[in-house]
Amino acid sequence: MLTIGIYAIPNPPENLSSEVHDHNLVLMSEGRIVEMFESERLTRKKHDNELHLLLEGLIREGLLCLPDKFRVVFVDSFAGSKIHTPNRLITLEADDAKEMPVALQPAFGRFAEAEVQTWVCSHELAHIGTHLAFTGGFQENSLLVHIDGGASKSNCSVWLYRGGKIQHLYHSWELHPQAMNFSGNPFSSAILGMAENDNLSVAGKLMGYASYGTPNPELKRWLTDNNWFWSSDNSQTRFFEAAAKDFHCHSDRFDTNDPFMKDIAACIQEDIEEKVEDFIFSFKRKTGATHLYYSGGVALNIKINSRLENSGCFQSVHIPPCCNDTGLAIGAAALLEFLECGKVEKHGPFLNSLGLGAYNYDPQFGISDLAARIARGDIIGICIGNAEVGPRALGHRSIISSPRSIELRDRVSITMKQREWYRPVAPMVLRSEADRLFENASSSGLSRYMLGDYKVRSEVRDLIPGVVHVDGMARAQVVDEDDQDLKVIVDLLKELRKAHGIPCVINTSFNRKGEPIVHTRNDAITSARAMKLDALVIDNELMLVD
Repeated sequence: MLTIGIYAIPNPPENLSSEVHDHNLVLMSEGRIVEMFESERLTRKKHDNELHLLLEGLIREGLLCLPDKFRVVFVDSFAGSKIHTPNRLITLEADDAKEMPVALQPAFGRFAEAEVQTWVCSHELAHIGTHLAFTGGFQENSLLVHIDGGASKSNCSVWLYRGGKIQHLYHSWELHPQAMNFSGNPFSSAILGMAENDNLSVAGKLMGYASYGTPNPELKRWLTDNNWFWSSDNSQTRFFEAAAKDFHCHSDRFDTNDPFMKDIAACIQEDIEEKVEDFIFSFKRKTGATHLYYSGGVALNIKINSRLENSGCFQSVHIPPCCNDTGLAIGAAALLEFLECGKVEKHGPFLNSLGLGAYNYDPQFGISDLAARIARGDIIGICIGNAEVGPRALGHRSIISSPRSIELRDRVSITMKQREWYRPVAPMVLRSEADRLFENASSSGLSRYMLGDYKVRSEVRDLIPGVVHVDGMARAQVVDEDDQDLKVIVDLLKELRKAHGIPCVINTSFNRKGEPIVHTRNDAITSARAMKLDALVIDNELMLVD
């Protein structure tokens, strides 16, 4: 029977900062994902939280096709556990639990006039279940950890997979201050010169910016003693007064070029790294678990991820490409099918499929021509097949260019995409080439989904300066030569290496500032023209951008 997984809890009407975000839906059958989409890709509103308003129209217009019989599992939130479409043609409801449910719970569901078998899945457990679509299952004796800004009853939860069962161990809000320093503290937004209501964009930017500073114990103690300068009015007057008194910093405004601000960002980053590591390692010691499955929005922080992997405390560390809320529908549906059948089919990341046609690799252009364009400095958009799940572009919705100059990187990142000067871009590299450029990238379990951080070898830094961050690191994406989903990328990377001596490409997400990653052919053409890309690969076509 078809399983529909839905994350579409409405944002509280009084809340203007989109605390509920990244709505998504999946159709799954016998452990295989049939259809999946993130709401933002259709609405073109970044972090969209209005899927409940779209469902009736998607079904009525035939874009979302449902069989006569299906079942539903939906994901709850701290905002509640009820989904109603505007005309009440779809109703999904569960009682608001006082305690976090540690298993799927029966709920009420109605589509049109018919009741359907329905479950509700806790936000925490859905994050854990997200792994299943990309690993097929959990290895015996595994620690399952979620950490985010806020789920249903916690911001961090710990589970153990042993003896074929998922056992709940712990959940709390104890890491909430650290997580919110990256997404909810107005002080962090002010440091970066961002509006307080743009909080969902702070985390990735702050992580890149932190690399320009140096943490030190005295500064971190000062920040802790002052509660990281949380302020309801975002004026930060208290911060400037305290900085002048205690550190003789007499500026009255935030400036990202100020070394003091860079060091503060580095302290925020170090604090969350240390707290997450201590938290996870404490449960490692208690359980003796040998593998780690880690998810939640905080798992997008590549510095923490690499710290966990490089510690050697676990035989393997797994993080799904949609570890944040974009994967919740997948997690709930996969968990239901896993509990029934004991396995789920292992998928690649290219699952955003609604409204897109079939794609088979048969390029009507020469790979050598594409490589020559990259080699001479062209910037090219890629829009092929289904789109990636999650926030990272992994080769199907990417902008690519040569890594051989900083000027070219800045043209891509700052001029075209209007990103901040302190944000890095990532390299995409073949596995056979990876370790020559980046230490331990080939053997890392995180590199497939661009979720790790790797030291760029000193002898190649002058060859690929466009992908080297200020700290000498790169968040490389490693591509397998036999990856059929990325055959055009594989062929391009081989030709670049052979004909031009270029060992990798810059890879950044195909989207304009403030917009989600492109989804359709028309999205790609519109964005390419607006950003003034040089050319576009759309499925099997290569077209110049006019």
